[in-house]
Parts: sequence; structure tokens; C-alpha cells
Amino acid sequence: MADKVALGMLAGWDVGGSVLVLLSEDQGRAALSFRNLERVSVLPADEAGVADVLGAARLLVSESALADLTARLSGERSTEEAA
Repeated sequence: MADKVALGMLAGWDVGGSVLVLLSEDQGRAALSFRNLERVSVLPADEAGVADVLGAARLLVSESALADLTARLSGERSTEEAA
């Protein structure tokens, strides 16, 4: 069922190449759904590098992963590291 939701989120995308999905550490269930899709790679936001992002034809970032990336790029510690 979750795989269908993940597939639905990408429906309508002109995916001529790979899709990179960036998620936060606490979104493991979503990661499991996306990783089953063809030409989709899933990474935790804190492990994504510049080459990963630039090498993908499309990028899907969850709101919490975007917050993690923003904190990382600004040199702030994530909430998990601060605890």
C-alpha cells in the first residue's frame, strides 16, 4: 500500500533519469516505500552530498529533510546532535 502512495507522489513527473529522495532519519517507513521504485535512490538528508544531488534528474525532499539540510549548510547542529 505504501509503495502505491510513493509511486503516486512521483506520478506525472517526466522521469527521464534518476530520482533522488532525501528524507530525515525518522522517515524510515517512507524510505522503504521509495527504495522499491525503479530508478529511485533514497538517502538520509545528512548523508547526501553535492554529487548525489547534482547527479539526480529529479529531487524530492521532505520538509523535515529540508530543515536538516538547511541546518547542515548553515553550520548549525541538528536537533538530534544537540540532544
